[in-house]
Amino acid sequence: MMLIKMSGAYIQQTYKVYYSYDTHIVSSIISFYLKKVRNMFEVNITHKHYSEDIINLLCSGFEGGINYWASVVLEGGKHWYDIENPDWCVAVYDNETDDLLGRLNISSLQSGLKTMHDIAPSHYNNLLKEDCDAITGDVFIQCCLFDEIVYG
Repeated sequence: MMLIKMSGAYIQQTYKVYYSYDTHIVSSIISFYLKKVRNMFEVNITHKHYSEDIINLLCSGFEGGINYWASVVLEGGKHWYDIENPDWCVAVYDNETDDLLGRLNISSLQSGLKTMHDIAPSHYNNLLKEDCDAITGDVFIQCCLFDEIVYG
């Protein structure tokens, strides 16, 4: 029997060696248990964003990021960046077909942040570092509308 200490936990393993491949067998067993130990922790983190950060993302997207695939029309709220107004809504249209692609509102902004965190972590990190550009704004708006990156 072999007792191995890994990451503060003891893992007990019994095995028999029949051939001269002892090292391979032992390393396979250790590798198997290391993978089990490494995958046992999951951390969920909640991050709160200021409205100003979201407005900066929208500004980057509206004023340069999405121009190659979309146009926008303010449908609710007093101005483009009035996101704290519950009536705020921006319709997004396809540049080529003029079809409605979707609407941005408070709910879509929240889900878009989660999607961007999950599928575009480098862009999400740019948001956290306050290093947003037109591409980051574009990715954010696509995440809000489509839950994926469709263009670019």
